Amino acid sequence: MNISPVICGFDGGNGSTKLVIDGVEKRCPACYYPLHNNIHDVADVPDGALVEYLEGSRTDLEGSRWLTGSAAWNASPLSVLRVVDDRHGKLNFGLQLLLGAIGCLPYQPVWNLLLVASIQDAEAFGTRLAATLDGSHKVRFQGSRVSNISIRVLQVVEEGLGALVEATALNVLDVRGRQNILLDLGHGTTIASVFGSGGRLIHRSVGSGGVDALLGNIAAHIETRQYLARQGDTELLRLGLENGSFLYGTTGWSFASIYQKELPPWARDNLAIALKSVDAWRESAAAILAVGGGAQLPGIAALLA
Repeated sequence: MNISPVICGFDGGNGSTKLVIDGVEKRCPACYYPLHNNIHDVADVPDGALVEYLEGSRTDLEGSRWLTGSAAWNASPLSVLRVVDDRHGKLNFGLQLLLGAIGCLPYQPVWNLLLVASIQDAEAFGTRLAATLDGSHKVRFQGSRVSNISIRVLQVVEEGLGALVEATALNVLDVRGRQNILLDLGHGTTIASVFGSGGRLIHRSVGSGGVDALLGNIAAHIETRQYLARQGDTELLRLGLENGSFLYGTTGWSFASIYQKELPPWARDNLAIALKSVDAWRESAAAILAVGGGAQLPGIAALLA
């Protein structure tokens, strides 16, 4: 069956797996859980999937099964593997999470994808990432639906480039003959980049203090430990932040006051390091643009200003 190729974008981030196909974005928690035994039940969730690799270019995965996204976290909150916890997680789990995201889309027996992927250091890791994703992959989703997936990686670009392109299209930035600074406040990293005319990368500095560090501070806060009688689960804290409730799971307990205490020192420390790395370009830059999940945190706008 000849299926016309579809151009798509993939960002296997530290916090979320993002896949964009035909303008539709699927976002799933960047969680992975390999299965070694039979599983009795798979959570019916929109942002997670059960994947079995039947055969294909990744012979190392043949015969293996895994859960992704919130399905992985639901199956084993204590032993789930998160991209943010593995320095090479974006490479080690890249294809597994990409296939999991495809498994969350409406079923198709055949996928023919032309892929543009991103990673925090495309110069260092772009070739390796492309090699892990590229090829033909026959998989079974949710224990029943088989798909043949062809992936050809067109390019691996630097994280943040997509935001720069979109900001230019929306006339937020002017890259014609101008330098711009991009602060990408991600889940696992804070990246400061300087882009020159036409979006050419001039300088990049990657720091380790992403939003996960903020969640870790909230999880270890004394008030959290007093209420839970243990350290908090960063995944439940993340969900409470993203849905705006500041509630910890189904407990009814709000961590809003702890968040308000921990946000300023986290932002101050991370922004100071990031801005210091691009200080030489601050006076000549047309704009400083903050993107990423951290740029959407409640109360962050005033601190960024």
